[in-house]
Amino acid sequence: MLIGSLDTQKRLLILEYPKRARLPKQKLPITSQQHAISLWKSKARQYIYDTLHKYTLQRQHACQYNLGTDYAKKMNAVDKLLFMLVHNYQGSLLGLCAKVVADRGHIEQLAPRPRSRYWQHYQEVILPIVEWCTKHVREMSGTQQHN
Repeated sequence: MLIGSLDTQKRLLILEYPKRARLPKQKLPITSQQHAISLWKSKARQYIYDTLHKYTLQRQHACQYNLGTDYAKKMNAVDKLLFMLVHNYQGSLLGLCAKVVADRGHIEQLAPRPRSRYWQHYQEVILPIVEWCTKHVREMSGTQQHN
């Protein structure tokens, strides 16, 4: 997932994306620790949204060339995921993660076949995002219950 580190001397937030994301490291100026946290949450939300949106559109495209018995189910999953993503783009990181966790079944339903050239991307990028969202929601829900 997205890793953030602080360079307090230069007042920078350094963001590193997963290798398979093929996104460059970012160095962003910050004014405070709270600003760094807010910026990290914003970039993490954007990364999750962008990655899952592209995944869903790619799977929609792939499904059009494989009109098997599960076509209607897969297109329904595409519609539900696109609807969820569009309606949660501006929300909080926790809100988007909660929706990703709730729609995990749809994400898994669109998984490419193991022999597909997209299988490795699914295993190394998509599933880790879903797992990270699950962990984040669990951790944040536990924190909120105790406060």
